[in-house]
Amino acid sequence: MAKPEHMTDRDQSHDPSEAAPQPGAQHSLLDDVVREVQGAIEAGDQAKVEALVLTLHYSLVAQLLQRVSPAERRALIDLVGTQLDPEAFVELDESVREEVIQQLGPRRAAAVVRELDTDDAVDLVQGLEEEVQKEVLEAVAAPERRRYHRLLRNREPDGHAGRAARQERGCTCGRTW
Repeated sequence: MAKPEHMTDRDQSHDPSEAAPQPGAQHSLLDDVVREVQGAIEAGDQAKVEALVLTLHYSLVAQLLQRVSPAERRALIDLVGTQLDPEAFVELDESVREEVIQQLGPRRAAAVVRELDTDDAVDLVQGLEEEVQKEVLEAVAAPERRRYHRLLRNREPDGHAGRAARQERGCTCGRTW
């Protein structure tokens, strides 16, 4: 049987079962990444840790940080914490987020907050214990700190800063008529 002109020999020999990832493939890929990162941490191979972690989407970085042991998480933050996409911190479970923010320290955590959209920054700070909130916000410049305090006070009933942040940007979307 003659092959269509647009088909190559590679196309004909390709196993269709390899065409699409099987259910749970992302989970197993993350498992592989977790194991590789753990090995690189154990070996003290910062370059490999950076190559593995810094190429991941921020949501996978958050999953990785949640899946490793607390000691491995501390090592990861020490190695690449300041280079991570700030959105990864927003994706973390609150208990892990608190641990990571405390490890970063107020100045580095404030740098993360400054890089986030206002809504995400307020949500991140809001999820921290009050003492940690104060420490992080003290490390933010005074005008930003006042803005975050105002947004934290005016957050919506569901706990998000949405309405106050929209008002700050002059957005009238979501207005009740």
